[in-house]
Amino acid sequence: MHIEKIQNLEFEIEELKKYIKNSKKEIKKREKILAMTIDEEIEVEIEAYKEEIESYNEQIKYKKQLLRNYKNLWNN
Repeated sequence: MHIEKIQNLEFEIEELKKYIKNSKKEIKKREKILAMTIDEEIEVEIEAYKEEIESYNEQIKYKKQLLRNYKNLWNN
């Protein structure tokens, strides 16, 4: 049971890291477009991606703590 939870948390953390990486790529694309033109919609999209990244980072921190806790339980 603990092994499954540990594996699931590790998988979820990796998936969140992928989402963050993709979101950062999208921000860069939109910033390049924004550098060429003024578009409020793109600015809003960039802010949304940044907020999403912040949320994912918080989720990763929480899941890493859970992972440490499960591993400690498993080792004791």
